[in-house]
Amino acid sequence: MRFDGGVGGEVGAKAARALRALSLCNQALVRATDEQTLLESVCRIIVEEGGYLFAWVGYAENDPGKTVRPVAQVGGAADYLEELQLTWADEERGRGPTGTAIRTGRPVIVRDLATDPRFHPWRAAAAQCGFRSSIALPLPADGDRLGALNVYAAEPDAFDQEEVALLTDLADSLAYGLRALRSRVELERTAHLNRVLVDSFPCVALLIRPVTREVVAANAAARAAGAFPGRTCFETWAKQKAPCPWCLAPELWATGEPRHLVVEANDVVWDAHWIPVSPDLYMHYVFDITERRRVEQALGKAEEQLRHAQKLEAVGRLAGGIAHDFNNLLTTITGYSDILLAREELAPALRRDIEEIRKAADRAAVLTRQLLAFSRRQALRPQVMNLNDAVRSMAGLYRSLLGESVSVVTRLQPDLRPVEVDPAQIEQVLMNLVINAKDAMPEGGNVTIETQNVELDSEYARAHVSVSPGAYVMLSVSDTGHGMTKEVQEQIFEPFFTTKPHGKGTGLGLSTVYGIVKQSGGNIWVYSEPGRGTTFKVYFPQVHEAAVTRPAEETVDRLEPAGGGETLLLVEDEAAVRQLVFRVLAGHGYTVLVADSGDEALRLLESRGEPIALLLTDVILPGMSGRELADRLRGRLPGLKVLYMSGYTQNAIVHDGRLDADVAFLEKPFTPEDLVRRVREVLGSG
Repeated sequence: MRFDGGVGGEVGAKAARALRALSLCNQALVRATDEQTLLESVCRIIVEEGGYLFAWVGYAENDPGKTVRPVAQVGGAADYLEELQLTWADEERGRGPTGTAIRTGRPVIVRDLATDPRFHPWRAAAAQCGFRSSIALPLPADGDRLGALNVYAAEPDAFDQEEVALLTDLADSLAYGLRALRSRVELERTAHLNRVLVDSFPCVALLIRPVTREVVAANAAARAAGAFPGRTCFETWAKQKAPCPWCLAPELWATGEPRHLVVEANDVVWDAHWIPVSPDLYMHYVFDITERRRVEQALGKAEEQLRHAQKLEAVGRLAGGIAHDFNNLLTTITGYSDILLAREELAPALRRDIEEIRKAADRAAVLTRQLLAFSRRQALRPQVMNLNDAVRSMAGLYRSLLGESVSVVTRLQPDLRPVEVDPAQIEQVLMNLVINAKDAMPEGGNVTIETQNVELDSEYARAHVSVSPGAYVMLSVSDTGHGMTKEVQEQIFEPFFTTKPHGKGTGLGLSTVYGIVKQSGGNIWVYSEPGRGTTFKVYFPQVHEAAVTRPAEETVDRLEPAGGGETLLLVEDEAAVRQLVFRVLAGHGYTVLVADSGDEALRLLESRGEPIALLLTDVILPGMSGRELADRLRGRLPGLKVLYMSGYTQNAIVHDGRLDADVAFLEKPFTPEDLVRRVREVLGSG
C-alpha cells in the first residue's frame, strides 16, 4: 500500500501522507497558470508522495477509447508512452485500460501487467520499465470524459480499496482544477480583449460608483479628457468646462436602470449614457456630439433629402449592375431553352423539364425588371393601353399572392379612358400594392381594386402638391387592414422605410411604386386611418388616342432569314451571349462578324473589305460604349443601321426614362425569335 510511511507503517502516518498529497495537489491547483504545469505538478506529487514509478495524463481525441494523446508525464518512461501511442491506433488494442477508463467513466485496475490479457500489447514495454501493476482513472469535464490519469507501481496488486479511493479523489480534484483553470484563462483573455476594445472606443468610457462619484476605471479617451481612477466625476467634468450630468439629474442613477441624457453647456453637446454593472457600479459612456448637432442644425431638411437621394442612387447603381449581369445570364438560359424546345425529336419528359427551366427564367426576368424599376434605369416602353386589361391579366397572380384568407373584388369602369404607360411597370405597381394590402391584413380581409375616369379640378390640385388639373384615370387598391397613423403615412414612400419587424421587409416596395408612377407622369396618394384600412390611389393622365396598343401575336413558325445573307457585326463582351447570338443569326442565313469590345470591332473592320449591313452591339462594353462605337462607325459607314441590346441602358441611349427617338433597342433577356424578328425589322427599316 502506498502513502503509508514505509513498509509496516502505522495507519496514522499513512493518513497523514495521504492528506499531505491531497493538500499539495490542492495547492498546485490554486497556483497553476497553465494546464501543462498543473498536470506535471499533480503527477510529480503522486509519484513522490505515493512512491510510484510513473504517472502520466492523456487526453482523448475525437474517438475516446481508441486514441489518447499523452500531455504530461513524470517518471522518465517516454519510450513506453511512445510505444503506447503507436498501438492505440489499432481498433482492438484501443480497448486497453486507459481507453476503457475514458469510455466507461470508471477506474480500471490492472493487478499484474505480466498476466492481464488487457495489457498484452504493452507487456514487453512495461517489463522494460519495471511496471507490474497500474490504475487508469477518468478525468470528467462538464459531463464529458476528456482524459485519464494513469499511475504505475513496481509490485503487482499495489492498489487496494483505500488507495483507489484516494487516487479517485485526486483525479476528481485534478478534473475540477482543469475546468477552473480553463475558465479562469478564458475570463482573463476575455477581460484583456474587453480592455483593449474599450480603450479603442473614441468616446469617453468610465466606471463610476454612484454614491461617491468616484472613477474606478477609465479608457484612453477618458484619461485624455482628464478622468483617472481615484478622481470624482466632478473633477472630470470641471476640466471639460461643463456641468456634471450626474449632478444635473441624480435620479438617472438612483433608479438602478440604464439611462441616457444629452447635456449642453458652453457650446458643447454631450450624449451621456449610464449602464448599471452592479448595485454600486455604473458604466458611463460620453460622446461629444457637438459637431454632429451643428451639422444637423445647419443642413436640416436639405441634408435629409440629400441623404435619401444618395442612398437611392447608390442602390440604383448596384441594382442596375446586378440587372445587367443577370440579364446576360437570362438571355443565355432563355435562348438555349428555346433552341432545345424547337427540336421536334425532343423526348416529352425532357421537353417538360426544359419548359420548367424556361418558365423559371421568365420569372427571374420579372425580378430583374423590378430591380431596374427601383433604380429608375429601365428604358420606358410606354404604350397606349387600358388599365382594365392590366388588372384582369393579373387575376391569377392575385390569388397566389393573397391566399385563401383574403378575397379580391374588382370594380372596373367599362368605358375607361386609355393611358400611356409601360405595361410591365404597371404590373409591378399592382403587384406591390396588392402585397402591401395583404401584409396589412395578417388575419385576412378584403382587397378592392378599382378603376375610374376622374376629373381633378384646381381645388384638388391645390390640396395635392405636383398635381395639375385635368382628366385622369384612377387606379386604386384598398384593404380592410389595420391602417396607418399620420406619421407613418408621411414616410410611407421613403426608401427603406418599413413598419414590418426587422428582417421581414426591405422598405423598397412602395418607394418602387412611387418611382414608377412618377416616372410615368402620374401621381400617387395614400388615405388611411388606424383600424379602418388603407387606400392607395394612382392617377395617370388620360390620352386622346382611341386605339389601344395590343401585344403582337406570337408566331410559332420558324423564322426565315431576313434577306440574302447580309453581313452583321456583333459586339458583345459576355461570351455566352455572344455565342448564342452568333449561333441564332448564322443559323438564319446571316454572315456574322464577332468582337468582344469596341476596339476589337474597329480593328476587325479595318482588316476586312465587305460592307456591313447592321451593327448589333451591347450598350455597355469595356472601354467605349456601344453608342460611342456606333458613332465612330457611322463616320466611316454613313447610313449604317444599328441595333442596341442591353438589360441596363444607363444614359447612353435613354433620356428622361424614354428611348431616344432614333434608337432601335432589343431588351435583354430576349428569345432567339425576338432577336431574329428585331434584326429583320431594323434591316428592313427606311
